[in-house]
Amino acid sequence: MTVGNESNDFATNRTGKYLLKELIESARHLPKRYNDLGTIQLGLNDIQKKASESIKDKDKLRHYTKAHYLLTLSGITAEEIENDLKSLEVHPSLDAFNPTVSPLINWNEANIKTKKDGNILMAIEHSLSSAAKDFDNFVNQNISMDWKQRKNELRESFQLILFQKDSATALPPSAQSPATAAPSPVAASASSPFPENKKHKASPGITWKSVDKNKNSLLNRGEFTDVKAPVTPEDNLLNPGISFAARQKFEIYAQVIHDLNKNRQNRISYPIALVFADLTKENTDTKSKQVHHAWRILHDFVISNDDRTYQERKFLKSYTSTDLNDFNALTLRKSIVKASRKYLENQFVHYINEIYRKSDPSINRISLPRQKNQDKQKKQPTNIEKIKVLLDKKLKINGKWKLTNLITINSMPIWAMIFYLLRAGWYEDALTLTEENIENFHKFEKSFPVYLRSYINSPERKLPEELHERLHAEFNQYFKHLNKETDPFKYAIYKIIGRCDLTRKNLPYITLSVEDWLWTHLTLTKEDNIENDPIHERYTILDLQKTIEQLGPDNFNNSNNNPLYLQALMLSGSYELAVQYLYSSNEVNAVHLAISLSYYGLLRVTKTVVDSLIAVNDFGQRELNFSGLLIAYTRTFKISDPRIAVEYLTLICMTGGNDQERKQEQEICLEYLRKLILETREFKLLLGEIKKNGVRVPGFIEEKKKLLLLEGENDYLQKVTEQAAIRADEEGRTDDSILLHQLSGEYNIVINLVNTLLGELLNITELDKPLRSPLGSTQEDIVSVAERLMESYSTNAEVSLKIELKKKETCSKLLYIVKIRGFFVNQDWERCLKYLGALDFIPASLYKTDLNKLREMAQNVQSLDDSIARNISSLLIMTMTCVSQLTYSLVHSEYRGQTKDERLQQLKQISKNCMIFAGLVEYKMPQEIYTMLINLESLT
Repeated sequence: MTVGNESNDFATNRTGKYLLKELIESARHLPKRYNDLGTIQLGLNDIQKKASESIKDKDKLRHYTKAHYLLTLSGITAEEIENDLKSLEVHPSLDAFNPTVSPLINWNEANIKTKKDGNILMAIEHSLSSAAKDFDNFVNQNISMDWKQRKNELRESFQLILFQKDSATALPPSAQSPATAAPSPVAASASSPFPENKKHKASPGITWKSVDKNKNSLLNRGEFTDVKAPVTPEDNLLNPGISFAARQKFEIYAQVIHDLNKNRQNRISYPIALVFADLTKENTDTKSKQVHHAWRILHDFVISNDDRTYQERKFLKSYTSTDLNDFNALTLRKSIVKASRKYLENQFVHYINEIYRKSDPSINRISLPRQKNQDKQKKQPTNIEKIKVLLDKKLKINGKWKLTNLITINSMPIWAMIFYLLRAGWYEDALTLTEENIENFHKFEKSFPVYLRSYINSPERKLPEELHERLHAEFNQYFKHLNKETDPFKYAIYKIIGRCDLTRKNLPYITLSVEDWLWTHLTLTKEDNIENDPIHERYTILDLQKTIEQLGPDNFNNSNNNPLYLQALMLSGSYELAVQYLYSSNEVNAVHLAISLSYYGLLRVTKTVVDSLIAVNDFGQRELNFSGLLIAYTRTFKISDPRIAVEYLTLICMTGGNDQERKQEQEICLEYLRKLILETREFKLLLGEIKKNGVRVPGFIEEKKKLLLLEGENDYLQKVTEQAAIRADEEGRTDDSILLHQLSGEYNIVINLVNTLLGELLNITELDKPLRSPLGSTQEDIVSVAERLMESYSTNAEVSLKIELKKKETCSKLLYIVKIRGFFVNQDWERCLKYLGALDFIPASLYKTDLNKLREMAQNVQSLDDSIARNISSLLIMTMTCVSQLTYSLVHSEYRGQTKDERLQQLKQISKNCMIFAGLVEYKMPQEIYTMLINLESLT
């Protein structure tokens, strides 16, 4: 029986709890408010208040005395309900703020007894957790950082800190602009890039800036998949001694690029190849020597085609032509062959002169001042005499000729003499030697003087068709069975003059250096009119390029003291491969060689985005990833020296051929300039600034707008500044976006962004916390920005007319609210309420109940800007707090009189109007705001 009763009690208890929970859950679905009844969803505090008011009315209490009998019939007892209510888990609610107030208002006890408030808290926590996850995802997607790469970049950038001051006084002068240069293109510059040098304070050169360690690198370097960056001591930028040399070289080369761009803007030719050649002339290491020769080869080619026209992109159309038979392309290839042969011949002449100087001790004597009666200076040796000395050095051993089959005239090997005269480019001397011995030639080679004269007199060094056929017949007759009895130099001369037997291009039994081999092959090439030639006699410079590439660097770099592969590539016109090969050993020189080639138009640039340094187009021609090369190079100094980075990135626009290609290169260039702007945040330096009087001072990038193919200020603002602002918006960098839109003249966007930020700041900052940044903050707060902008716009009528009136009014109102928040934080309740009363969209100064007025104000909330409307709830809380605090002060004051009563009545009326307004306003406010307002109203 006892067990049964316990079971019934337990069942009854469970039923009661279930019904209570079901009742609570059903209540949550009821409407929160009804027009006639007012608020019908009440918290426990509200129910307790209503119950207290009901108890006071004993007549009404009679009607509710038997309610517990009704509940008992349903199986619910009052005691069980009380126990269940006490067992409910209650969470403390979040207060919008917790100012220090009088004991009248107990903020900590407000709303902590309702489970609904606990649910609200849990919902807020869940919302914050979701927002944190979303933020983490945003960071991972938009600011993906490779920390290992960042560490390497910081290590590389460390060089920019070391010896920064010492470099200003220790570095040699840089290249001078041709417009003001002395005869030597590397003479002391009239402008110095170093700010510490006070002599050149007025210099228009480059100003260097120290590195900022706090700035991150977003514009990361791209690695090329087809070539590795050099790993040499020079790249160890943390080594103090080497870092100084690297910085020295960087600054000198940067000055050259600055001078190049300066002359490009004025359309003045700039001898960039000669400048770089002279800069490396004094270096003694083998790598610098081969780079020096590369620039000399390029310079000699350019001056061999100097027709006094503007040099920039001069050869681009001919070099990039996809039609190999195009006249301009053929002419260019012949020019490369001619200039390369001339370079090798001049190099050989220098070698001959050195041998002759060493062979004649009298040349090395120090000349003493001559007396008046002293004999005339010693007669200069002839070229033929120099060749005789050379032959004694090269072809004799112990006074005897190494080769026994040499044909000699007057004890001199005539064919060897002619061969080396031709090798040195002394063609007239070779003809003179032949004609001086014409009788001897008539005995065994009657036709040779005719062949040689025709060959030398030809501008393109080729025989007429008739003589060409005759020489080929004699060649086949004389050298059908080549053996050791044949004079190898005679074979070589016939082969070179007549381009004979091209299936075998070597010269047997003659010891040739790499330079001799290159000169021979260049001499055997032929570019035009090859369609009628037999296939085995076709040999162009393109074929030579393939041969050199197949042989590879190992066959040209046998001598560690004189590696020649880079020279071979340059002499054969394989410019893209030359840059690629040089990049693997010295990135800095490779970049500047590519710039030099691109300036003259001797570089094919890839038109597609690739991750390799070299690409091959549809016509089988190699193309260089020029933009990627420049972007990779700027990785180490784009933060410390953004102006120099701009100088280099600007060169990307130099490469395009037709309008479409130039537009494509421009897009790449501008894209990375925008990234540079956002990464460095050097807005004033790169983009300029707007003075208080509205005058815009151009930045460094705008000064380059001509080189960036921008048609004017509007084009620059649209494609650079405005696009950078849009990118900042997309990345969530609102502060940067404001500055960029300001610089681009988009004042409406600026004021709109400022209003949004101000509204958000007011909304998320607790009411008892100050809005402005603390003293010593490195970032200017949005309030100061807004005040400064409004002051600037108000004093500039031209700018002010460009801004919508409503946006300016919104900003003024938000700044007014900021002032009110200051009074509230300082607990200046009277002044705070006074300023709140001046707002025309809340009833903080309405001393009587006017429903029409309140409805009108509630309807006007919809027309307010969202940045203001979202702060209506906090304005009402501030108003009610001021009213309650002032009420408390008046109630507990010793003053008695009619004025006090009137003021209390006014405060109570304001409180009532605010509650009515809160009920009428259609702008959605959180439920806890209404609860808080009710609590504040109960205290008035």
